[in-house]
Order: sequence, then structure tokens, then C-alpha cells
Amino acid sequence: MAEPAADTAALLDGVDAALGRVEALPPDCRETALDAVSELLALYGEGWRRAMRLVRERSGPNVAARLADDDLIRHLLAIHGLDGARPAGDPAPLVQLEGVPARAGQ
Repeated sequence: MAEPAADTAALLDGVDAALGRVEALPPDCRETALDAVSELLALYGEGWRRAMRLVRERSGPNVAARLADDDLIRHLLAIHGLDGARPAGDPAPLVQLEGVPARAGQ
């Protein structure tokens, strides 16, 4: 039996709270923590890009669109600039990662 899905809003609130604690760190610690978050986001973003490319190549755009029907997956895709999977008219992602340095090529 499948486990119940986690509440997307609660997960995003947890990320926001953790980033708030990072922002309260001394500047050198904050910069190191935000760099680590940025690198982790880049890693996961590349993983999502590869996964979505494979889904489109092997299963077609309908499966990619169905993945984007899930609110958490839709927001993860949007964070990584993979908005093509988002349904038309969908609002912006619920989480804005303020303070996390943007990486080149994103």
C-alpha cells in the first residue's frame, strides 16, 4: 500500500523556515551554507532535466505533463527552470529561494 503523500505546503514551509535560519547566521557561515544549497540545487536540477528528457524521449510529452499535475513535482520542475512541464496558466512556484546565489546557465 502506498504511503500518503506529504503536504506540499508544509514541505515548502519547512524549506522557508530553514532558509530563514540560514539567513540569521553570521555572514561567513551564511555564505557557505547558501553556496552549499546552490550546489545541491544545481545537482538536483540536472537530475530533473535528465529525468524529464528521458520521460519525453521514451514516453512522450503526455507523461511529462501528467507528472506536472502533481503540485510538488510541478514546483520542483519550476525551481529548476523546467517550466515546459507546467500546465498553461499555472501560478509561479510556491517557494522563492531568496539569498541562494544563482548559478551560471540556469
